[in-house]
Amino acid sequence: ELFDEVINSKKGAIIASSHVGNFEISGYLLKQKKKRINGIIYSQENPVIQQYRNKILEENNVGQIPVLPDMSHIFIINNVLQKGQIVTLPCDRVYTGNKTQLLDFMGHKANFPTGAYHLAVKFNVPVLTLFVMKSSYNNYHIYLCRLDKYSIENVSDTDKISIMATNFAAELEKILRIYPDQWYNYYQFWN
Repeated sequence: ELFDEVINSKKGAIIASSHVGNFEISGYLLKQKKKRINGIIYSQENPVIQQYRNKILEENNVGQIPVLPDMSHIFIINNVLQKGQIVTLPCDRVYTGNKTQLLDFMGHKANFPTGAYHLAVKFNVPVLTLFVMKSSYNNYHIYLCRLDKYSIENVSDTDKISIMATNFAAELEKILRIYPDQWYNYYQFWN
């Protein structure tokens, strides 16, 4: 119902993703023609793999926005959100120059990027988490949750961003406690 609500809305949306489970398979499972979904991807991946992925995902109304050194992907993201489309952004890695928030995560403090939530506030769009977790051979469970599900109407933009980042870290932790073997973490979360 939550996915249908976003697809049927005239507003765009942001899907906060992570390196947990098999996020990419959602592009193959969540078939729809109503609203374009644009995935932010690493631009240095093998071009043959990118072409193959583009071909298959295009059939499900899913496109890719490569992160480029010239930062031109920022303009594309702004454009698709203005058009009422969906953007998927990884929200579990901090890179040089990212705006971050220090949050409780798995019993320790960890920095999480807040760029997706800044965009959500700027464009007044909902933010969802989406986790696709393998439960058995050829069987997956999709978990969707709105990060702005709690009333954040009467708070400052800074507080809205903080609430969404905190909610993301909490949802990610819940999923990791259920599926610890599906966390593909090759990143230093904790200092």
